[in-house]
Amino acid sequence: QVRIIRLSDGHILALASISAHNPVVKNVALVNPPNPVSGTVTLSWNGSHPDGLPLKYDIFYSRDNGKTFQPLIMHTAHTSEAIGTSTLGGGQAIFQVIASDGANTGSADSPVYTMANKPPKPVITLPAKAIHIHFGQLVNFSGSALDGQDGQLQGSGLTWTDGATVLGTGGQISVHSFNPGVHTVTLTAKNSANLTASASVTVTVDDNVEPDGPDRKSTRLNSS
Repeated sequence: QVRIIRLSDGHILALASISAHNPVVKNVALVNPPNPVSGTVTLSWNGSHPDGLPLKYDIFYSRDNGKTFQPLIMHTAHTSEAIGTSTLGGGQAIFQVIASDGANTGSADSPVYTMANKPPKPVITLPAKAIHIHFGQLVNFSGSALDGQDGQLQGSGLTWTDGATVLGTGGQISVHSFNPGVHTVTLTAKNSANLTASASVTVTVDDNVEPDGPDRKSTRLNSS
């Protein structure tokens, strides 16, 4: 038993019986998965308890042979669940199911599966939308890309281009060499599996080299 006791008078506030046995989990496996594994698949298993207690299950995912685990589904009472793999990093991976009776646990791992590699997901955060600037004006760009295989991409994994012109690499660059016209600036992310994905923003450049309105107004006042 587990008891909660009030120390001042020894009164038992609550108690619960704890089984002397652990749950048992077996036969953790994907049901007829494609190879490599992609899309939505079904993970199934068998769970039981020597004392017949009800069980809840937690499902985890590992890409490093069980050194670390990513939680997928928690506290399900079912013995099969649909798993969406679109956000799961590719490579050699296993699933683990942990059963709990509320106090004791038991677990089992699946066979090793080859999971399909996923492209990175680039995002441009600055500028946040299409912008209009004057010729010669400095523009700061900022972006990032999260990848299922490599985590957060950096350095040469992020390339900024204006058409065929490479503007720079990395999460942040500054550009002041845009010619007048409309420019589509693209951030391309590339991971270790040589998969790429891109995000773009539009920069419109006019040929006006004079400063904006407030500064021009100040110049007129000073001249007068």
